[in-house]
Amino acid sequence: MLCGGEVGFFEVAAVTLLKWSIMGGNVVTPSEHSGFIGEVELNESPYIPPHTSDQSTTTRKPHRTFRGPLLYFAVAGLLGAVCAMPLLAPTSIYTNPNPIGYLVILLSLPIGGVVYRVRSRNWPIDTTVRRRQWRACLATLLLPIAIAMMTGMRAQGFHMTILGGIVSVAVMFAILISGQRRARNMA
Repeated sequence: MLCGGEVGFFEVAAVTLLKWSIMGGNVVTPSEHSGFIGEVELNESPYIPPHTSDQSTTTRKPHRTFRGPLLYFAVAGLLGAVCAMPLLAPTSIYTNPNPIGYLVILLSLPIGGVVYRVRSRNWPIDTTVRRRQWRACLATLLLPIAIAMMTGMRAQGFHMTILGGIVSVAVMFAILISGQRRARNMA
């Protein structure tokens, strides 16, 4: 039927060989076919699973959330920023903000790392954490380096680079202080 004419010998042989290989040696003639191909009926959907399990018998494990040290850094940083607000607000137009306010914000990040370390003291040590921590520290240092490359070291670019470097060092201390203990072992 390749050319639209009668069925040829090779087409019948190919279909017979295909049926023989599918049916495991039992050649089925078209009169015996009657709607079955292999083991699947033609009017059944192949997307419906053959066995449906009872949903009442399956049980799910309770979901546990694992919070990493980043949450502790962020919460401590926000709390440090809120505590530093009175120090950063100038009392008049002619006075500058108190620099201790900036220091409070920067010190709050490593304090978040210490809080995480205290919180995780009974958890197992994850052997892959130190490598991931160094990668995170490298990524943290890439931000001020990228700022320096984009802005240059003239005018305010130098100040932005120094501030970005100081913040990156504070985040690095927080990452390294947090320790190697994790609630779930990634190794």
